[in-house]
Amino acid sequence: MANVVRAALVQATWTGDTESMVAEHERHAREAARIIGFQEVFDAPYLWEKYYFRPGNLGWPVFDTAVGKVGVSLCYDRHFPEGRRQLGLDGAQLVDNPSATHRGLSFRLWRLEQPAAAVANACFVAAINRVGQEEYGDDDLYGTSYFDDPRGRFVGRTASDTAEELPARDLDFDLIEAVRQQWASYRDRRPDAYEGLVQP
Repeated sequence: MANVVRAALVQATWTGDTESMVAEHERHAREAARIIGFQEVFDAPYLWEKYYFRPGNLGWPVFDTAVGKVGVSLCYDRHFPEGRRQLGLDGAQLVDNPSATHRGLSFRLWRLEQPAAAVANACFVAAINRVGQEEYGDDDLYGTSYFDDPRGRFVGRTASDTAEELPARDLDFDLIEAVRQQWASYRDRRPDAYEGLVQP
């Protein structure tokens, strides 16, 4: 029997406060899938989280859920492939990347980095982006949330670039092992050849 998981992404606009934003996400969760990729929600003016949070020290945890192993790579973390590699090494089948990203150079990266991460780590990626205008600043957040499969292909179409949406897709987790066997990127890796990457 196929190991197919129905998953959904919440692509929402900012409601103005954390409490109502969480309530909106919970409403979607009750109506949607078994795994849902939430956007990041925090109380701070504008989007520059590095000025409001300290880097974590818990590594890259993988959560063993009822439907599979899920990892999270928050927003800006997607530009650093090492985190997603660690999630893959620890068995993540789905990596959520909740983001609040605006138009410009990052749009091209949005369409490149996520599929590349799915291929490099032979897992599904949930690319979740907020949509609309923020209360502070003039950035236009472009949504276009989507899923990638372990071969780097979009699973269904991308979400709207202007409207809230709840895209739900069937993710065949059996494809993960098939790709890992076929491409053997974990078996053939050579960490001894790039120890310098983790030096300060």
